[in-house]
Amino acid sequence: MAWRSGGETNDEMVNNLQRFKIIQNPITAQGFRYVDRIHFVPPENEELAHSDQPLKEGNIHISAPHIYGSVVEALDLHPNSDLSFLNIGFGTGYLSCVVASILGHRSSNYGVEIHQDVIQHSRMAIAKWKLTYKKGKLPLIHVVHGNGLHIIADQGEAAIGFDRIYVGAAIDRTQLNKIRNMLKPGGILVAPAENELVKVTNTSLTHTKHPSLSSNKFIEESLSGVQFASLLSQPPMETKLPSKVWAPCDHHFYPASFQAASKTLLLCSNSDYVQPPPRKLVPKKRVNMAAMLPSVLWIEILSFTHRNWFEQEDDAADSILLECLREEQEKTRLATVAWEEANAKLAAAVRERDNYRILARQWQQRVQALSRRKKRPGSFSHRRGIAGDDDDDDDDDVVMRREVPTISGFGAILRGFTSNRRISQSVAAVAVEDAHFGGMDDDDDDDDDDDAIDDAGNEEESSSDESESESAEDAFITMEDSIPGFAQSDVSSESLDSEVVPSRGPRSMRVVSFSDA
Repeated sequence: MAWRSGGETNDEMVNNLQRFKIIQNPITAQGFRYVDRIHFVPPENEELAHSDQPLKEGNIHISAPHIYGSVVEALDLHPNSDLSFLNIGFGTGYLSCVVASILGHRSSNYGVEIHQDVIQHSRMAIAKWKLTYKKGKLPLIHVVHGNGLHIIADQGEAAIGFDRIYVGAAIDRTQLNKIRNMLKPGGILVAPAENELVKVTNTSLTHTKHPSLSSNKFIEESLSGVQFASLLSQPPMETKLPSKVWAPCDHHFYPASFQAASKTLLLCSNSDYVQPPPRKLVPKKRVNMAAMLPSVLWIEILSFTHRNWFEQEDDAADSILLECLREEQEKTRLATVAWEEANAKLAAAVRERDNYRILARQWQQRVQALSRRKKRPGSFSHRRGIAGDDDDDDDDDVVMRREVPTISGFGAILRGFTSNRRISQSVAAVAVEDAHFGGMDDDDDDDDDDDAIDDAGNEEESSSDESESESAEDAFITMEDSIPGFAQSDVSSESLDSEVVPSRGPRSMRVVSFSDA
């Protein structure tokens, strides 16, 4: 969780970044463990070095750890690779050192900073950090004094392009489009643009000079909302990123392809030009490993090449097929996402339909039970008298055969259907002992007495009972038209009638009470 990922030590800070899912890749976490933030914070801020907050003093500024964690995760770095990295707004150099510790010594690491005092602070911080670094060789980190918005794109290292770019200050969309053109095919740019941390990926083909495939294609993704200070555009100094010059002492900083090719050239330069062919080889398979130029000339020639000089280019036809494959994979991904969303919406609609059907069936039973009770006046009055509820003025209690789940929303439904009725109390389950009705159900004479008492009680029914039944039936008719899935209910009126007829013997009962509004 942002702003809560700090700690007392660097390891504790990284542990909290992992705990709150800011860092999920173990490679990223290991990179942060190799670089202690305490070396890079502004002077006199060492006590807050591992707190999850930005620190600033003068021009020296370092962002919060959770911001850097999100950035490194989005850059998708590969350990011990030969990727190139550009940090616009180099700052203290903390992020560049984290990236360098992940990529390894064969990578290329450049930074652009406009403030001279910040460059001096970063160089001192990097020197202190290198004294504590125990992983192995480190790449050369080049810091250039200049303006990141005015980099000359067709000269130096910018002409070759970068695999990964990070911008440490806010930029607008026009500036973002300009910087993203320095990405190599397959490269990733992470930058704050218009209060959002965005990730831009160059999806064009790699290492091809085919004219029809020269245009870059970019995919933009929003990572989170952020607040950054704007990247300075003044003074508008033109900035050239100097190309790295190969030398035998820097041989181990170059990609493996360059190392293998240059090593072969230098070894062959010391061989004799004329070599006797092996006796057992067919003439077409003869190989002459000698080079006509001496090693001194090859060293001079190699100094004019860039680090990607010996990388094999993809065939144009293969490049077209790869591009088609990527497009189809992207379409498949989008179709899968749309399919999952549609399934989720369908499942939600099915659940809602089933809920409405259950609600409709339950209240259909109650309304029909009330209607039947009105057709048999007084039959319930006798039972109510046995239960000792003579003082109750509520004439709308319904006795049902079995327990039925109750949904408390029926009162709200009836209030919408009729203006003169409302639910006065929720449905409550009551268990009735066999002693109350056992004799009455098993004795035919008691049934005759029931009818007599019911006839007597019929005369005491008020006219309001009849209007109440009519209102309930009208509510049921309206509900049948209003509730989705109600009319399609597969429960017939005959089956509902049979379900609510009291059976003989022990049973549970549910009482529903209504009162006048």
